[in-house]
Amino acid sequence: MKLATILSVVGLSLVTGCAAQTDVDDGDDQGVSADEAIKSGLVAGTFEMYHDVGHKPSGCDVHTRLELSNPAKANLEEVVGGMCMIAIQPNARHYRLHLTGTPCGSKIYEGSFHAKDGVHSIKVSDHRSRLCMDMLAAQVITEETVPGAGTTKLYSMWPKADSTEVTLTGSLFTSAGIGGENTGYSIKSGKDVFELVLDAGEEKSFVDGKTARVKGTKTVLNGVETHDRPAIQVTDILVCPNPGWINCMPGPTPRGPLCAAENRSWISANCSGVGFAD
Repeated sequence: MKLATILSVVGLSLVTGCAAQTDVDDGDDQGVSADEAIKSGLVAGTFEMYHDVGHKPSGCDVHTRLELSNPAKANLEEVVGGMCMIAIQPNARHYRLHLTGTPCGSKIYEGSFHAKDGVHSIKVSDHRSRLCMDMLAAQVITEETVPGAGTTKLYSMWPKADSTEVTLTGSLFTSAGIGGENTGYSIKSGKDVFELVLDAGEEKSFVDGKTARVKGTKTVLNGVETHDRPAIQVTDILVCPNPGWINCMPGPTPRGPLCAAENRSWISANCSGVGFAD
């Protein structure tokens, strides 16, 4: 994080810390009953919140920790992580939330509390349950307004890649993305769609519209315009051969990889019109 950003975060914490910490009534003056809070449908979770979209922490990691808990509360505090000698005011503050909207399956919460310096308020946009297939800046976004300091907008850090090893069969297709942010190679398996990260040799095996088996590791791709794109870092790709016979007869010429037991079994089950000559 740049020094100027660090200082701005620290400065905001020092300006608002005392009033927010010592004069908070935990949101009880918001008119939000316990029953209303329970009905809000909030999904608990803890998030690292940053001023910039797609932030990648390095070195001195100054950020806001957001904890969403039930019945419908947002707890925030300033924290420092990584290799850092900076000490900052935690400025712990707590908001009782009420649900104000559910656009496209997202959940919008708002809350406030009174302190000596005035009313502190927050808007939490939780997109974890979003149904629309549009591009979002982050899963969770907060907009916190503090008297004398204005409104601060923070974005959650995107979750780390799954890194699970997978083998799946599906249909290959040439893909595209906003601003060119796409590998250009994808596979659809059932309802799931993954971009494929291929090396030069694997790219030569890719045939649009063909059925294929891919092996690799799940990952997540992020760009300037697009985020959290499911992908597979491919280690092996087997594409259905064209209809015809594959020569697997013994002889002076080594049998090709398609004759290997695992590959042959997959081709027989998934590629119509292909036979093997033994």
